[in-house]
Amino acid sequence: MFANSLRGVAALSVVVSHYFGVFWGDRVFVGKIGGFPPADEPTPSVVLLLDSLPSVNAGVLGVALFFLISGFVIPFSLQKMDVAGFIVNRLLRIVPTYAAGFAVTLTAIWWSSRYYGFEFPYQKWQVILHFVPGLRDSIGFPNIDGIIWTLEIEVKFYIIAATMASLLRNGDLRVFLFPLALFAAVVIDGELRPGSTDSNHLLWQFRYQSPFLIFMFIGVAFNYSYRKKFLLPSFVCLAAALFCGFYISAGYLTRGCFTFLTGSYLTALLIFVLASRVSDRWIDNAVLRLLAAISYPLYVCHAVAGYVVLAALLRSGIPAYLALLLTCAAAVAVSLLIHHLIEVPTQHVDIRRLRRFFPAVRDATRARR
Repeated sequence: MFANSLRGVAALSVVVSHYFGVFWGDRVFVGKIGGFPPADEPTPSVVLLLDSLPSVNAGVLGVALFFLISGFVIPFSLQKMDVAGFIVNRLLRIVPTYAAGFAVTLTAIWWSSRYYGFEFPYQKWQVILHFVPGLRDSIGFPNIDGIIWTLEIEVKFYIIAATMASLLRNGDLRVFLFPLALFAAVVIDGELRPGSTDSNHLLWQFRYQSPFLIFMFIGVAFNYSYRKKFLLPSFVCLAAALFCGFYISAGYLTRGCFTFLTGSYLTALLIFVLASRVSDRWIDNAVLRLLAAISYPLYVCHAVAGYVVLAALLRSGIPAYLALLLTCAAAVAVSLLIHHLIEVPTQHVDIRRLRRFFPAVRDATRARR
């Protein structure tokens, strides 16, 4: 399916953004989260070129593609299993691989802090609760790896999908009442408390995450269109309405600070439309297959660990372009290890061991085959 190929494109976009953009453009922040002094090497020309592209950020585009893909494929998953099986399926899909990637991040921060003489910046419980997406943001602990926020939004979307499973299975249009209600709640909150920066982290998370949940329902609209639940004009109108809801609700975060998302999210939407229209002619090559297979491990392990590796290579005197190439190669290598040692086994071998004890797991296993 075209959506699987887009996973590889999305993962590559995020990696390029972090290694060729964030590392050079926000050096103080990168050094702080990675536990090393800010890099002082000259910015490579290719980074300056990417930075000059108007209105589109590769990392934001990649995240938007991931959100659209989830909205598109989750209704298919719910058609194959009951709610309990779906929950087990999602837990085994998300948690073990994320935990492995986060362990790589922690190892990099620990090494970097010791090497550069800094104190490890996080407390024990902040680290432990970070291993399971959905716990950290509920308590208000810091974001250690810089990428878990997207998984926390995904987890909330899974919960929403599970509560309306029968509607999603049947292609019921009433599911779109939820993003409408969410949009209304954000607008009311934004108008009653304009410019609010909540000390209550739960209220802040609601205002922060709601626009992205609304955007994910564009993926659901794609799913319904793909399943012929409504005609193309209806899909276009619904997708446009959802995108407007996303844009307006995002503006309430701090009165317009997220308007920079528009170009990247709109570009992701156009890419998704194009890929879906030419799905039978979508290029199937070894690079895209590899990136699609390791897209999740690559996403969860590349960021902070990559910053640490890149900074160490640059400080050792390795030229910037070679350091970038080596860092990308290391990220792919680690992702392959996590994919083969953690991701694949937890979706197959470990599930089979539990089949005889838990019917929900048995249903999930059958759906995977």
